[in-house]
Amino acid sequence: MADTTHEAAPPTHTTQLYQPEEHTRTVMQTGEQLALAAALTAGQQSVPGYEILGEIGRGGMGVVYRARQIAANRTVALKMILGGGHAGEAERVRFRTEIEATAQLKNPGIVQVYEVGEHHGLPYFSMELCEGGSLARKTKGRALPAHAAAEIVERIARAVESAHDAGIVHRDLKPGNILLDDDGNPKVGDFGLAKRLDTEHDHTNTGAIMGTPNYMAPEQASGNAKDVGPPADVYAIGVILFELLTGKPPFASESLQDLLQKVIHHDPPSLSDSGRDAPRDLETICKKCLSKDPVQRYPSAGELAEDLRRFLCGESISARQLNAVERVAWMLEKSHHDKQFVPYAGFFLWLAPVIFLPEVYATYVRFQEWPATWVLPAYALRPIIGISLFLYYGNGRIWPANPAEQHMLSVWGSFIVVAGMLFVNLGLNPGEESFQSPAFYEAICGASAVAFFSLGAMFWGGCYLVGIAFLLLIPVMSLVPRFCPILYGSIWAVVTLLIGTRLRRLAKEHAAHR
Repeated sequence: MADTTHEAAPPTHTTQLYQPEEHTRTVMQTGEQLALAAALTAGQQSVPGYEILGEIGRGGMGVVYRARQIAANRTVALKMILGGGHAGEAERVRFRTEIEATAQLKNPGIVQVYEVGEHHGLPYFSMELCEGGSLARKTKGRALPAHAAAEIVERIARAVESAHDAGIVHRDLKPGNILLDDDGNPKVGDFGLAKRLDTEHDHTNTGAIMGTPNYMAPEQASGNAKDVGPPADVYAIGVILFELLTGKPPFASESLQDLLQKVIHHDPPSLSDSGRDAPRDLETICKKCLSKDPVQRYPSAGELAEDLRRFLCGESISARQLNAVERVAWMLEKSHHDKQFVPYAGFFLWLAPVIFLPEVYATYVRFQEWPATWVLPAYALRPIIGISLFLYYGNGRIWPANPAEQHMLSVWGSFIVVAGMLFVNLGLNPGEESFQSPAFYEAICGASAVAFFSLGAMFWGGCYLVGIAFLLLIPVMSLVPRFCPILYGSIWAVVTLLIGTRLRRLAKEHAAHR
């Protein structure tokens, strides 16, 4: 049966019905059927109720047309099985049973089937037209950013869960069968090999291998049709996640038999083995999905989707039981709201010298034993330049536009208020405890530590280390009082450069994804 991806299938080793004694089962098409297909493509023939607008793609047994459904006045994809006239009764029954079952699925993440019919003895069905093509065509073997891949696969898993709840197992999940709508949202399509869980009649011969080998679960590759259930789809979703993160599925081979043996017997490679430095949680999620034993995989596609949601939200995933060291590492590497702050990469990079240079000047003033007030002009310029940079990279907007920016504003607003109060309290003191004294820098280091601890929870876990660095700097201040300004400014410069560099890298990844 032709793919419902509305396009030519990618060049992967694919078989939809594989018997041990033959690599491909082919249904011959008659000259009349091919002539009918050509006439439909040329607009010289029509299917009752539809206006054929052109051919989208074709496969070994069928062809997909762009058509207008006249009664509903909507553009659809019309798939016709050219081999229908020569297909056996079992194949025809399977086709109708599977498509009619799929038509019952009502989920925004599943390609909607509109109508099933027959024209000149050839079965057909109309379905939702996805203009974005397939996920395979969009990625073209390129790895996606970790969060982008997780977002796509979470949606796929939720759609598959709805099919499982309706008693349907897909059995042929792969990027080529994931279609994209106009907004790039994924939709699961091509339920041509689906299996109903509420019937004993599977229309699958014992020993038959159904699906696409690169994405088959071990029990599926072994030909144990009765053992193929929802866990097989969970495995395939794991393969899709692996491929989106690395650009290739975990197993590949030029030989079909060798590929099947790898799927059945070999442990899948880790993401790091495939040259991708992916987040640890995604490594864990992939590993759980690709377990050889179905019992060790996620119990459902919904639970897989929940773990992906936890990853995207910066929460601890259920698949990982963390010891103390792992939990600390997890806290440090977690990031949140990356998309909202990516535009501010340049702001943080420029902020480093804006903070650092006045503190270098303040240190020089101390060594020259000039009046402390000589530093005030440099300190006064710093907020003016900082606010100007913020407005520039924020497109002139200073008020927060989303909850993430509100949280950030609350942290930095509190820090600025505290720093201002310290400056007023100590900065105007003509005695020893002025804004050039160790006491002032110890207090401002404490305020900075509190601010970065707050950012560690809501922005990036690495901020915890910055908070610790400021705390450790406090006892050092009284030992080297002349170096207080430059020590304080150095930590700020380093952290703003790190944040700016990190956001710039994320910006490049998102640009490559688009």
